[in-house]
Amino acid sequence: MTYSGFQIRHLSFHGSGKEPPVVSFQSGLNVVYGASDTGKSYIVEAIDFMLGGKGPLPDIPQANGYDRVLLAIAFDDGSETTLLRSMAGGRFQAFEGLHTSIPDAEGSPLGEIHNERDETNLSSFLLSKIGLAGKRIKKNATDETQALSFRNIARLAIVNEEEIIQKRSPLSDGNYTANTANTSVFTMLLTGVDETALLSRKSTSAEDQKRLAQIDLLDQLIADAQKRITTISGSRDELSGQEERLTRAMDNRAEQLAFTEEKFKAISSRRRAIIQKLEITNDRYTEIATLLDRFNLLRDHYVSDYERLLGIREAGSFFSVLQQEVCPTCGASPDHHDPTAVCCALRKSWTLIPLNPGQRFR
Repeated sequence: MTYSGFQIRHLSFHGSGKEPPVVSFQSGLNVVYGASDTGKSYIVEAIDFMLGGKGPLPDIPQANGYDRVLLAIAFDDGSETTLLRSMAGGRFQAFEGLHTSIPDAEGSPLGEIHNERDETNLSSFLLSKIGLAGKRIKKNATDETQALSFRNIARLAIVNEEEIIQKRSPLSDGNYTANTANTSVFTMLLTGVDETALLSRKSTSAEDQKRLAQIDLLDQLIADAQKRITTISGSRDELSGQEERLTRAMDNRAEQLAFTEEKFKAISSRRRAIIQKLEITNDRYTEIATLLDRFNLLRDHYVSDYERLLGIREAGSFFSVLQQEVCPTCGASPDHHDPTAVCCALRKSWTLIPLNPGQRFR
């Protein structure tokens, strides 16, 4: 049996406002080298994660700010596909071509869990590309079979250093109950023959028949429910289209919310600046008002002093025009006035005798 394969071309990490780091691969042997704790093991974990491994990716300081991963794959049939996935895990989106930046167009959604009844999942997509779609492998010692998943093959192709140093067979993953399935996958890859023709050797007891009947009944109920759901909600394509429209609408609302938040932050910053400026202005206003009150009080004092000086000057002008007269007390002439002497008439005792109204005192 001839298998088809694929080659990984690019692995890149993307985040808002961040420069995407890109790891490129060529045909043939690729060697990624570097010192310890520089991201070599993280690249292996990211490849396994983008090929259907469970998320999220390990949290490392270098991954801060990145939220999505792109894995570009070239298949042997000439087709090229780029897978997009959130670093937290979840569903995939598939884009035609090799991309190192996130395409603007909508990709095809792919589920992260294998389902043989639904081909819109990553495992079924990859198995169909490499020619292993619909294969079955042995599940246990009673010859029960299960659908082949790409994760059964990925563990043989992606081997980390922990698996290398384990003291057990490379076919075993440490889970004893999965050894039969792992060996069956390895055998199928070597021989090209799967276990589709294998019949279970499990006895069909009454209990088993009861369980099989219950399973058939549940399958029938599931089929009926799916038909009713299809009748009520429409076809899968319509639901997928509706989901895409809802996703785009939610993305638009998220962008509008982000823009509104940015605008609110800008307005809030401006408001805080205005309030701060208003507080400074009020403090300055209070200071100036206090100074004005003090200046007004000082002006009143200056006006009072000025008016008193004016009165003194006016009184002095009156004194300057008065003529010299004899002393009204002792009758001395102006030539004999002595400012330092006490008038002799004042030394006498005086008795003030009130006279009739209108007369002077003696």
